[in-house]
Formats: sequence, structure tokens, C-alpha cells
Amino acid sequence: MRFTVTSSNYPRFSINHNNGLLLSDDSYPGDNVTALNTLYHSIKYPSKFSLPVVQKTQIPEVHVLKEVEKMYPMLTQEFIAKNVDKVNNLANPLKHRKSNQ
Repeated sequence: MRFTVTSSNYPRFSINHNNGLLLSDDSYPGDNVTALNTLYHSIKYPSKFSLPVVQKTQIPEVHVLKEVEKMYPMLTQEFIAKNVDKVNNLANPLKHRKSNQ
């Protein structure tokens, strides 16, 4: 089991750059500031998390590709075909670096 604490709910909501800028600010989005999340757990700072017990049939089925299409409507087949070389060019150095490690 994995438990993750995060201050983000991207892509459901816009990215929070944690720099205090408002969406209406001319310098938005500005620089990213890494958030530091702390979960206190001691007698002085009691914490808990509760996990419900559910049956597999109770879990909604999610089609990941359809969700991506909803979140990023600009990613049409035409857009992807037009930009696939750019994406491949970005990925190739990463592949090369990974294979040399």
C-alpha cells in the first residue's frame, strides 16, 4: 500500500505554482516553488487516515484515454500528427541518456 500526501490535484484543477501569484497577475504563471507538505503523527499531533472497504464492483471504471481527451481537447489526431516529431526529438535524448546508465 502506498500513501501519498500532495498539495496538488492536477489535472483536475489548474497547477498551483505555489508562488502566491493570482491567475490575473501579469507575471502569472511565474516560477514554480516546490511545496513542502508535512504530516504530523505523534501524541502531540495525532493524525489518521481512513480507507473504506469496497468491492471491486463498486469502483467506477475509468477509461484513461477518454479522460485525457476530456482534459486536453486540443490533443486532436491532427495536432498529434503535426507535433509528433517535436515530441520524439524531446524524448530521444532521454532515451539515449537512460540507455547509457
